[in-house]
Amino acid sequence: MPIHWRRIAWFASFTIAVVLALWMRNSDYGWPATLIAAIAVWTVLPLIVSQICAAIVLGGLHWRIRRADLTDNFVAAAKSQEVVSQRAIKFIQNNWGSLKDLPTSLIPVIWVTVYRSLEIALTVEAGGGSRALLKNTLVGDRRLMPDLEEATLRIQFLQKMLPVIRANKTDIAKATDAQLVIDILKWGILDAASMSGIKRTILRQFAKADPMYKMPIPLEIGEPRKP
Repeated sequence: MPIHWRRIAWFASFTIAVVLALWMRNSDYGWPATLIAAIAVWTVLPLIVSQICAAIVLGGLHWRIRRADLTDNFVAAAKSQEVVSQRAIKFIQNNWGSLKDLPTSLIPVIWVTVYRSLEIALTVEAGGGSRALLKNTLVGDRRLMPDLEEATLRIQFLQKMLPVIRANKTDIAKATDAQLVIDILKWGILDAASMSGIKRTILRQFAKADPMYKMPIPLEIGEPRKP
């Protein structure tokens, strides 16, 4: 506890002890009882105040430490998201060029699918590749390998379907195939190809999309590929 706090606590306890002694004498308490009570207050009260002050100081210190940690984590997360975003933009541009010719409702699905897939791939890459997969399988939640396999299948599905959609000669045919991709990748209706349109519409009402669909899409993925 800082020295000025100690002085304040000492003088405050001394004042309280004197007031207590005067009150006890006016209430006809004996000198022994008055002296014992006054000395107890004078000696014990500063200790209590010092503990309270120490708790306040440590609480403030811990709060600043937690705030600094949260700030560092936020900065690291922001940098990681920026890296994934840039890689996803380049991947889309290199594989499919501009997406402006595709149905508007399909573009967010392409973006989220590629972003999430590369997010998993970069996590594996940062952890040492196969070493990260082995570690997660042995001592982790065993989700990294299945997640990576699913991400790979999603990218392969896009690589297969986007040329098909672009090859369609009518907007209706493009929209039909695009909705199939949306139902599978966004809404998780894996058997959509074998379902009727009505059943898929009903299932969409109960499905939950990735929260990332609420975020803005980079304008770069609608631009022509840069040489």
